[in-house]
Amino acid sequence: MFVNMNHNLISVIAEHAFDGLGKLEILDMSENSVSHLTAEMFYPLSRCVNLSLKKNQISIIDRDAFKGLSNAEHHDLHYNNIVEIGHGAFYPLVSLDVIAFFGQKMFPEIVPSTFLGLQSLKKDVFGYTSIGSLGANVFSTLINCREFHLSSNKITVIHEDAFKGMWSLNDLKLGRNLISVLPAKLFQNSKGMFGIQLDYNKLTFLPSGMFADLHALRFLDLHGNQLRTIESSCLSHYPILQLKLLLHDPNIQQPVLFDCYSLCWLKKREQLGRILWSHVDPTIYYKPQCADGVNWDTLDPNNATQCPQEGKHSITWKPAIALFCRNIYPPERYGLEQQ
Repeated sequence: MFVNMNHNLISVIAEHAFDGLGKLEILDMSENSVSHLTAEMFYPLSRCVNLSLKKNQISIIDRDAFKGLSNAEHHDLHYNNIVEIGHGAFYPLVSLDVIAFFGQKMFPEIVPSTFLGLQSLKKDVFGYTSIGSLGANVFSTLINCREFHLSSNKITVIHEDAFKGMWSLNDLKLGRNLISVLPAKLFQNSKGMFGIQLDYNKLTFLPSGMFADLHALRFLDLHGNQLRTIESSCLSHYPILQLKLLLHDPNIQQPVLFDCYSLCWLKKREQLGRILWSHVDPTIYYKPQCADGVNWDTLDPNNATQCPQEGKHSITWKPAIALFCRNIYPPERYGLEQQ
């Protein structure tokens, strides 16, 4: 059973409004003017699997607002104005797979109890909200979450235990925030990570070894940052099957520096046929070259001490280091062009 009430002028949902709809499976109330989700308002909808409340004016969610929705699998709350969430408000949503908070003008501070009860959640979307920081253990209840979208927020600070407890996380999007520093142990509890997007932040360096334990990593997007140096310990642990270096910002002339070990590591991957060179404009494309003029084509990948320039190799373009295994993550999933 499907009830579609979207694109109306509904602002208030009366008590017992859904009585008699026990067989309802899909309820679409998007694009209305509902501002307050009161306790037990959806209680009769015990079979509802898909609830859409996007593009309303919801600002307050009471503690028991979702009581009765134990079979809900998809919950869409994007483009609202949520400023208050009752303690354990999502606790009844024990079967939820996907929840979307995309596009909140404001959003309350996230604390560990915010997502209490969402142990079954597989995908969480938090893009375009006002979130500015991620504290310790704030997502610890999301033990089965696999995809987490936190792109296009205002995040400046991330605690090293922000993702603690997210044992199943394998796809994390943190692009287009204001992050300048990453904790070295940020991913210590997410060792099954496949893809990480950190594009268009304000990163100037990467902590040594921060990706060292991510043995499943296949995609790392760092383009659009302010990186100057990439140490060998940030690259040498990847069991990458195929590597793609994609140039996104050809007009930025400031070079990124690779140390000798990293540059030799890249050269070895090229010899194995695991590097796919890609670029936006072939007329301004350059391969890496040593700061003292050593040509990439003559670089000895087995001699990491050949560079006299303080162990650094300069690259004449600003690369987006986009690493991925094509067999696992197709390029189009990340907006990359097929080679």
